[in-house]
Parts: sequence; structure tokens; C-alpha cells
Amino acid sequence: VFVLAITMVESYTRERDVALAPGQSAAIGEYQYRFDGIIPIEGPNYDGLRGTVSISRDGGLVTVLHPEKRQYWVQKSTMTEAGIKMQWSRNVFAALGEDLGAGRWSVRGQVRPWVNFVWFGAFIMALGGLVATTDERYRRALVRDADLSGSAGRSTGTKVVGALGAAASGLGPAPSGGAT
Repeated sequence: VFVLAITMVESYTRERDVALAPGQSAAIGEYQYRFDGIIPIEGPNYDGLRGTVSISRDGGLVTVLHPEKRQYWVQKSTMTEAGIKMQWSRNVFAALGEDLGAGRWSVRGQVRPWVNFVWFGAFIMALGGLVATTDERYRRALVRDADLSGSAGRSTGTKVVGALGAAASGLGPAPSGGAT
């Protein structure tokens, strides 16, 4: 499921970088991305610009995303914060690129179907790992040595068997000898 989901996501992802001025639209897959404009923002340790991108499908508004370009004061670095709308069957994504002048901005849009199935596949793998840990062959087993001589004066020792618990599962030889 995991590998199939990753293959589907990569095969059906639609991505486009477009130059848009406020009010302009571009089609990405079956979605229309409309760039509505930019406003300045200030955070606790950065200045930035917040864009507004309206995403519609078949004439109906799906979501409004707010991607950001942030300039951090201390690190003197610029970071892009993408706007992402998670849906059951797909994620839609918008990110601001560079100011292209004349009010136009580079906007990256993506439609990534089947992303939640990647998480479902990871959950199945984790569940399989948990189930495997309950199998005696895969746990560390504490095996008591049998007193083969039957003499009363001997005590039995213990030995920890390796990760596969070979002696406990019958896959390998039993540990030998006890304390004498």
C-alpha cells in the first residue's frame, strides 16, 4: 500500500509555477488558482509578506490559502511558508516565489492526490511491526536450562537467547549447561 500510494502521488501530482498579478488566475489540474494580492506582516522575529490565493473547482470556492515570504531578523534568511489545504483525497498547495515587478509574483501551485494513502500505508507498516513484536520468535526470550542429570544437588541457570529466540522457537539448538 505504501509503495503504491507513493507511486500514485508522484504520477498524478500537478504542479505549475505561474506569474500572476492580483486578480489573475491560472489552471492547475482541475483547480483554478486566483492570486488576490499581498499584504505586509510582522511576526515576533520576522517581517514578511502574506499572499492570498483563492482556489476553486467547478466554479465553487474550495479554500483560501495564505502563503508567506518571511525575512528573519537574526538569521538574515528568507523563508517561504506554503499554504496547504488537506483534503481526504488530495492536498492543494500554494507558495509565493519572487516579486517579478509590475505587481506580478511568481506563484507555485500543486495538487497532490492520494497523499493520505501514504500515511495509511505507513500506519499499516507500523501495525505490522507491532504485531510482529508479539510473536515469540521475534522477542528476546528468557529460557530456563533443563536439569538433564536429574540430580538434586544441581541448580538450574538462565541464559538470554538472541533477538530471534532460536531456542524458544525450535529454530536452533537449546542453550547448554547450567550453573554447577
